[in-house]
Amino acid sequence: MAPILDAACETLFEQWQAAARAGEVRNVLRDASALAQTVIFRGLFSRDVDDLDTRALGQALEVANDFIHRSAWSMVKLPDSIPTPSRVRFRRAMRTLDTIVYDLIAARRARSSEEGDLLGRLVAARDNETGACMTDEQVRDEVMTTFVAGHDTTAAALAWAFWIFANEPQALARLAGVDPDDAALGRTVQEVLRLYPPGWIMVRTPHRDDVVCGYEVPAGAPLLISPWVVHRSPTWWDEPERFDPDRFLPDRVAQRPKFAYFPYGGGARVCIGQGLADRILRHVIAGVASRYVLERGRNQVVVPEPKTTLQPRGGVRLRIRAR
Repeated sequence: MAPILDAACETLFEQWQAAARAGEVRNVLRDASALAQTVIFRGLFSRDVDDLDTRALGQALEVANDFIHRSAWSMVKLPDSIPTPSRVRFRRAMRTLDTIVYDLIAARRARSSEEGDLLGRLVAARDNETGACMTDEQVRDEVMTTFVAGHDTTAAALAWAFWIFANEPQALARLAGVDPDDAALGRTVQEVLRLYPPGWIMVRTPHRDDVVCGYEVPAGAPLLISPWVVHRSPTWWDEPERFDPDRFLPDRVAQRPKFAYFPYGGGARVCIGQGLADRILRHVIAGVASRYVLERGRNQVVVPEPKTTLQPRGGVRLRIRAR
C-alpha cells in the first residue's frame, strides 16, 4: 500500500501547498475523505481504477453513507416501500455502486489471472474444505464493506487529528521529520483515537442468558458499548479531556485494563481494517507534520456528531500554512 499512499499524499500536499500560498481555508474533512477514497479504490482495484468514473463512484458512496447514518439513528422508522426523497437517492446510489462493482468482478473473472489487489485476492480465494470460490454476490458484499466502513471512519479520524493539531500546534511540531513507524507518532495516533474514536459505539449480542456486573442480560439483548464513554472515563484516565500521547507509553499502558482502550473493538469481530487505517493515519500525519502548520479560526468550535461514525458536524475548516 505504500506507493498508493505516497501518491495520494502527494496529491493532497500539492493542493495544500497552493492553499498555503493563497491563504485559503480548506474543509480538511473533505480532503481526508478524498484521500481515503483514493487509497481504498486503488487498494481494491489496482489498475482497473484508471478506467473507472471515480467521481460517480465517490458521489454514490457519499449518498449511501449519508442515508445509512441518518436512518440508523432516526426515531421514525418508515416502511421500505415508502419512496422518500432520501430513500430514492439511496437506491439510485446503490444501483450505481452495484453496477460498477459487478462489472469489475466480471472483468476480473474473465481475465482469469490472480492480481495482488484486494479484488484479485477475493476472486481467487478458495474454501479450504470444498475448493469453492466466492459467488459474485459474496465478493460484492466484501467490497461494499471495505468501501463503506473503510473510507468513512478513516476520513473522520484524519479530520479529528487535523483539528487536534490546530489546537495543539506543538504536538504536530514535535513530529516534524519523523518516520511513519516512529513510536511517538504511534502514540499520537492512539491518543487521537482515544479522544475521537470514529467507531464511537458498537453492538454486541449475547447468545445465552448471562449476568454482567450483577445485571441479568437475556440472550439476544443488544448491548451498546461505547469507546467514547470508556475512553473519557476518569476511572481509567487522568484528566481524560486533555490531549496527552504519553498516556500510551508502555509502563502507563500496563497499568490499565486491556479494554480501557478499544477504538477498533475487540475479540473475533475486531475491525478488519485496523492495520490499513493505522497505516494511513501514520503516513498522512508524518507528511503533514514535516510540511504544514494547521490554524483554526478565532473562537472556532467543532462539534462531534454521533452518527453511525463520529463525524465533525459541518466538517473541519482550517487554514494551511507551510512550515
